[in-house]
Amino acid sequence: MAAVVGSSLLRSSALLPTSPALPSSSSSSYPSASPASKPGQEQEFVRGCCARTLYPRLSVAGLEPYAAAARSSHARLVLASANLALAALASLAGRIALPPPSFGALGDCAEAVTAAADETARAAELSGVDQVVGPEVMWRVGDTLMWLSAAMTYEETCL
Repeated sequence: MAAVVGSSLLRSSALLPTSPALPSSSSSSYPSASPASKPGQEQEFVRGCCARTLYPRLSVAGLEPYAAAARSSHARLVLASANLALAALASLAGRIALPPPSFGALGDCAEAVTAAADETARAAELSGVDQVVGPEVMWRVGDTLMWLSAAMTYEETCL
């Protein structure tokens, strides 16, 4: 079960190195696609971004529903990716029952998944990044990469 979520987080966060920034709002408040967008243009953008990930087909399957909301924005697509990873981690954390102390490894796994979800949520909550310019963009992207890397490290302890 953790391996499935692990690959989900890996493929979702694999968009980050090629993305210039993170958006300022949550996935629930994405604006609709602009009227100037051509049908299919957003889907091609998602497919192109996902082609550079570790798991392109799975990335497309997860992110294509958000294509119109992303409006060909790397920042919005990265936020959708982080939110998908967070949802997968939160779902997994909810399914892991807290074991008695004699089942230490499973308890450690539950704590690691919760920590991974916390780090992923932290990455998804950055605000104002789509309005910043210059060195601050790279600083915020670096923070996000660090938080998602920590999330992946926590998650891998369950594999």
